[in-house]
Amino acid sequence: PWDGTTINAPRYDEENRTYHISDATHFAWIMKRTNDNDSIVYDNETLFFANDIDMDNRSMQGIRKFQGTLDGNYKSISNIRINRVYAKVGLIGQLIDNGTIKNLTIIEGAIKGRSSVGGVVGWAINSKIINVVNRSVRVEGSEDSIGGIVGFADNVTIELATNYSKIIGVRGVGGIVGNAEKGSITKSVNLGEINGRQSVGGIVGYGKDSSISLSHNNGQVVRGKFVGGIFGSSDNGTIENSSNLAKLQGVGSIGGIIGYVSKELTINHSYNYGLIFVSDSIKTVGRVIGEVEDNTLDIYSNNYYLEDKDLQAIGKPEAEDAGIKMDVFQFTDRYNFDDWDFNSIWTMQSKCPVLQWILEIDDEVLVERLISPCKASS
Repeated sequence: PWDGTTINAPRYDEENRTYHISDATHFAWIMKRTNDNDSIVYDNETLFFANDIDMDNRSMQGIRKFQGTLDGNYKSISNIRINRVYAKVGLIGQLIDNGTIKNLTIIEGAIKGRSSVGGVVGWAINSKIINVVNRSVRVEGSEDSIGGIVGFADNVTIELATNYSKIIGVRGVGGIVGNAEKGSITKSVNLGEINGRQSVGGIVGYGKDSSISLSHNNGQVVRGKFVGGIFGSSDNGTIENSSNLAKLQGVGSIGGIIGYVSKELTINHSYNYGLIFVSDSIKTVGRVIGEVEDNTLDIYSNNYYLEDKDLQAIGKPEAEDAGIKMDVFQFTDRYNFDDWDFNSIWTMQSKCPVLQWILEIDDEVLVERLISPCKASS
């Protein structure tokens, strides 16, 4: 474990431009360089984790700005403690043009900042994040763009991201990304509680020109306005082959898939099985969409929702075409899901469909928690 002060330079492979990080003192050295000199961004260089690393809950700043490749090598960095009053706060504060993070797990700790706060990256642009996990690193921001993996993402590709930590913010709060613009998220899952005041989503809080596919939420989304199981709110977006099993609760514009739609939205082959808790005075509540802005072009096909009280597919304006209501028995039959791909995308469990790739995750406990509502009680 790191003692909070000692730093040592890691071994550097000049031919491959790679730093081999073997212990916490090496990572501390990497962080110090970027925080002491803003021009050091590790452009075209690789940080390679040779071992698991324990930061021992010592106060740390994270890597300020990064433009290289961080290859976690399927290792972990644990007991992270970052508390800054600034924007762009995370294990990596800023991931910039062509930067890549892959095969990394963060375990235990807390990251706290103002805005653009993420478990792995605070603020990312034109970059890639592949196969990363936030396991019990609480993320909290006092303003906007707060995410379990990334706070703010602009034109970022995210694949195989997992969060099962509590995320707290004000606006744009999401299990994977707080605020996503022009990017794509695929094969990503959330189990953590997501808590915010506006645009709060199981996968993404607020999205603009963004797409989500093959993704799944089973983490409770609570408290705010514009609350959704997948998107909290969206301004032009796409949701395909995704599902929500979690409970949702808020003060208005609450939807099983998305809370609020302000412009064109496409939702295909997705479903909501989660319950929505709401007072009778709130009308903008739907089993698929909470509220759709007037004069919005929306494209829906083959979406389904579990019947609950008298809630329709869309809360406002009233509509049924966003999704098809089914009872608990209809949900158990794959042939009720018209034009769904049960060969390569979905598979049936006892109570509802599950994305096939989730069952391939090499963590039985995680898989059980992700799909438990779809399995019969023992």
